[in-house]
Amino acid sequence: MSFRERFQRFMYGRYGLTAGVDGFSRFLLIASFVVLILSAFVRIGIPQAGYVMYAIALFLIGFSYFRFFSKNLSARTKENYKYYEILNMIKGFFTKSQAGAGYKLFRCPGCGKKVRVPKNKGKIEITCRNCHTTFIRFTGIRK
Repeated sequence: MSFRERFQRFMYGRYGLTAGVDGFSRFLLIASFVVLILSAFVRIGIPQAGYVMYAIALFLIGFSYFRFFSKNLSARTKENYKYYEILNMIKGFFTKSQAGAGYKLFRCPGCGKKVRVPKNKGKIEITCRNCHTTFIRFTGIRK
């Protein structure tokens, strides 16, 4: 039996074979390398802090390998899902103000849904996509 066949048999049913390197593992590896590089610079000034950072980097690398070789697929998938939830929440916090910069939000008087319309178009007639109620609102004067 060749090494490749033995490795394939060993990896059968493990998270790394089914999912590959997912987003959370990629984040762990990148974070570990950043902490590892920073630890080299910190170790020059404060040796104890550099060693602690080095240990944290090794822990992050070890945890990403643990996830790769794990047979508990549902737990690793949940971890990755939670990572993307947090990542999207952080991205949403920073992009919320930029995404709505050219638009104004109004509530539909019929159903209460938010309707997004362009800013500075003056007085416009808005039709709700949900309940097809028509109403007029002022969005600002375009100069």
